[in-house]
Amino acid sequence: MTIEERLAGLERRNWKLTLGLVLTAIAAGVVAVAGAGAPGAVPRNQFGDTILEPAPADVIRARKFELVDENFRVRAVIEARKDGGGRMVLFGGPTPVPARVVIEVTKDSGAGIHLYGENSRGGGGLMATKDGTSLALFNEDGGEGAILMLNKGKPSLDLFDENGKERVALMLDKDAAALRLLDERGKVRVDLPLNEDGAAFRLLDGHGKMRAGFGLLNNVGPSLVLFDENGRTLGTLP
Repeated sequence: MTIEERLAGLERRNWKLTLGLVLTAIAAGVVAVAGAGAPGAVPRNQFGDTILEPAPADVIRARKFELVDENFRVRAVIEARKDGGGRMVLFGGPTPVPARVVIEVTKDSGAGIHLYGENSRGGGGLMATKDGTSLALFNEDGGEGAILMLNKGKPSLDLFDENGKERVALMLDKDAAALRLLDERGKVRVDLPLNEDGAAFRLLDGHGKMRAGFGLLNNVGPSLVLFDENGRTLGTLP
């Protein structure tokens, strides 16, 4: 079941309870207006009896709250899930009501906030887990567009095309950094690694085989190497 089907189904549940809560709120509003007619006035009902206002509750406990609009469409949900997590969902737009904002805590203590565009498409999300934090941006069909991640202290950035294929990868480790460019099939075609020994520039063919490499090592100096399709060396400089 898609998220739209699950969220739209919230409208059809507990409508009697929702209606009762709304009517109670309306009645309370009428009483409040009637009692505010004059300073110090004692609130009374239509029979002249004094209305005793209940004291506000210190704690309200429930597994789930639903807020509805004037047409009884669910616009917000706060719930504790059976798997130990919890979430708050905010809806917007016409029926079926699409989710626009989701704030959640997962069963493994992760936390996240997800923002959705019109009809729950596109948007982005920010997640924090025990291993790190990630920021994801999605395109209109729900595919990944960009992901910025900090995983166990190691940052990375991945960019994707309209087909969801990774095309650019930037990585940073303790002692190394690398930039990779990929083709539409996901094959690395350009690789630029940098570590404590030096820097390199590698060109690869469509099969992932290196065909040319330029390196600048700290203790060796610059060098250029060319390879054929079988990996045999064609020439070197110097």
